[in-house]
Amino acid sequence: MGFWNVFDSISRTKSFTIGNHRLILNGRATIGPNFPYLLCMMVALGFLVLVILDVFANRIISQIIFLVFVKIEYMLLIGVGCTEPGIVPRRSGSDSSSSPTTHSANPAPSIETIVNGVKIDRKWCYTCNLYRPSRGKHCALCNCCIDKFDHHCVWLSNCIAERNYRKFFFLISNSMCLSLFVLVSLTLGSFEGWKAWLALLASFVLSLITGNLFIYHLKLILRGSTSYEITKGNLGNESNPFSLGDWRVNLNAFLTRPTDPSQVAIIDTTTPTTKQSNWKRSHAREDEMTTLTTNEFGVEDSGIP
Repeated sequence: MGFWNVFDSISRTKSFTIGNHRLILNGRATIGPNFPYLLCMMVALGFLVLVILDVFANRIISQIIFLVFVKIEYMLLIGVGCTEPGIVPRRSGSDSSSSPTTHSANPAPSIETIVNGVKIDRKWCYTCNLYRPSRGKHCALCNCCIDKFDHHCVWLSNCIAERNYRKFFFLISNSMCLSLFVLVSLTLGSFEGWKAWLALLASFVLSLITGNLFIYHLKLILRGSTSYEITKGNLGNESNPFSLGDWRVNLNAFLTRPTDPSQVAIIDTTTPTTKQSNWKRSHAREDEMTTLTTNEFGVEDSGIP
């Protein structure tokens, strides 16, 4: 009996694979393709924590504040790395649908979607056998299509996308605050020894990195864009059709909008029949993409380019 079979029997859940993702706990969490990198990140952070705690040996208040930041950091690392990012369910060639466009023998390379007056091409994914969502991309490292793709972070072993982008932003925000707290505490206080100098250097470098990331992603949030759309120039010279029109509205939507449910999670595992029906239902979500596109993103052009 394999490890995952034992895990499933103990947790009374189901695990399965999509691309290079091992979905666990009925698909609500994932073990990504670069999981050892995430473990190395956590171990390296643990080493720095021990060093800084030794430097703060005589500062009880600083230790308490520092440990609060560290606890939040670990929770966010696990949250970002193990959250199912927004995987679009694959379809086999034998799947049936009422849409002849998406299931023809030779599908068109792309279909055109109109989003707030801007034309967006949804390309056909030959691996997943579907038209990608308007803001989706097939991630080569994950080997599956991801909705509202921002980027793939090797160190977090996951794509940063629809379902974990907010956690990622909170992660870099907390990392920046943690680094600045250590840097300011060491700069204003007296310190000596190699551990203090190591903590000072690490906090300085990390504060620069996380500070730049914070500013960059904050600008994206205020504009209602993603890193992939900016770097690839998917929108050309057109205005961003996914922006809600005002930076305050974009920020409010980012902070308050509920996280979309997973398209691949198994909702109920009461009986084997229920498991099968929910598994099929999760894969049927992509068949509703045209309707979702019409209601949420705009009107899709029925013509094939």
